[in-house]
Amino acid sequence: MSENDKQFLLNKIKELNADLVQKDRIIENFKKEMISANKRLESLIAQINRHYKLLQKLQYQLVPTELPNIPGFDFSHKFLPSFISGGDYFDIYNEKKNLKFGVFVSSCSGHSASALLLSVLLKSSEELDKTKYTSSKKMLMSLLKELKEELGEADRVSLIYATIDRRTLQIKVSRLGSCLGYILRGKELIPLGVESSEFSNDFHDEINEAQLILEPKDQLIFVSSGLIKVQNLEGEEFGLERLFQSALGAASGVHELRNSILMAVKKHSQGGELKQDLTVVTASVKGNVLKLAGS
Repeated sequence: MSENDKQFLLNKIKELNADLVQKDRIIENFKKEMISANKRLESLIAQINRHYKLLQKLQYQLVPTELPNIPGFDFSHKFLPSFISGGDYFDIYNEKKNLKFGVFVSSCSGHSASALLLSVLLKSSEELDKTKYTSSKKMLMSLLKELKEELGEADRVSLIYATIDRRTLQIKVSRLGSCLGYILRGKELIPLGVESSEFSNDFHDEINEAQLILEPKDQLIFVSSGLIKVQNLEGEEFGLERLFQSALGAASGVHELRNSILMAVKKHSQGGELKQDLTVVTASVKGNVLKLAGS
């Protein structure tokens, strides 16, 4: 090998070494940037988790533990939180004159959407009170008008709202999405509300209002979407048919009705963890209730 060839090879080796040194520096800088990015990501995840737990705690604290005493009606309820995906809320509103009341059950796509719904309910309480006991449709229209302005693109809300007049036993019901309601009358289940899509920021469906007359000894069932979607170990959902069977097979009594539904859900889940919050609210019209005189 000539001296020129040797010198050429040496120069090439130097160039390659210089390239390797430069690439090592780039890799080292990249590693430092990745470490820094991971630390920022870990901090962001920790912050999100703190916010999530705060929203979760807020939701659980606002879910009522005691229901109002409304003459002529008995109530029973159960709220089971999920540590995977939460978002249920329910309440029973009682008019000051004790002549009308409302039952509200909602299921959101997550704690953030649920917290948003709760904030609208609290912030708009005075405005909502104007329609809360007269029309389920107008109440939801008022609620959703404000909610729509704040809802994220991925947020989804299902809910059912019923207002009941103790003077006439008339019940007005509106619902959106997969929260469900039924009247259990003897061995017949009567659906409450008209089927509609869930609420989102691009919701354009008409809100319908169904009107029925309750009878003494009627029982009411309200469930969130999480109950229907409870899965067993094979991934099979609880579904409507099992809900119907558990309701129709319940012993007489509002608490027995609630327990029958929950026991059927527990049996179906086979001990699996809840993937969504689960809410059941049951009510019964007392057998000796009398329609009140006109307002």
